[in-house]
Amino acid sequence: MMRRTAFGWLAAPLLLAGCAMSQVALGPGEDGDAGSVAVLNAAGTELAVVDKAGAVASVSGGSASIKLMDSAAFDARYADLLAGLPTAPRTFVLYFKENSIEPTEESQAMMAEIFAEIKKRAGADLEITGHTDTVGPEEVNDAFSLRRAAEVTSYLFSQGLDKTIVRIAGRGERELREQTPDETPSAINRRVEVIVR
Repeated sequence: MMRRTAFGWLAAPLLLAGCAMSQVALGPGEDGDAGSVAVLNAAGTELAVVDKAGAVASVSGGSASIKLMDSAAFDARYADLLAGLPTAPRTFVLYFKENSIEPTEESQAMMAEIFAEIKKRAGADLEITGHTDTVGPEEVNDAFSLRRAAEVTSYLFSQGLDKTIVRIAGRGERELREQTPDETPSAINRRVEVIVR
């Protein structure tokens, strides 16, 4: 099934604004949730709210009607629009050994998968963010998280990654996945998140 987001459908009503009938179609987002779109007339009065995946609002003569399409019919009807949507970002989470910039064995095995995902995308953009647990002073964890992100980046550069498409950051212990008290070791918090766009 093709990926699509609610944002991809916001362009359709803008393009059809000059037509006698406009349509707003809402596809599911990455998590399956459709979000919602309010359909307004020229005066700003709400005519309808489209809030279900596969819903299509047709606007004509100052009123709106909503038709719900099943996934197969929706994909067939909007195949050209769906084909033009960008590939959704993909997030990889790499975990690290305690007090180390060395990824766990499972995470080391994932590195090739990350590089393959980057290579699949024309004009790829990469965000690499390091994190730590709460053991140690904040300023040390800030530097340590950046070293973890740099370690992942170095591996990708060694594989031939274009250096101009990468942004790295270290967030230290500020964005914990698992909330823990200070000075608490946590394997889940010792991580690097790699977002490939």
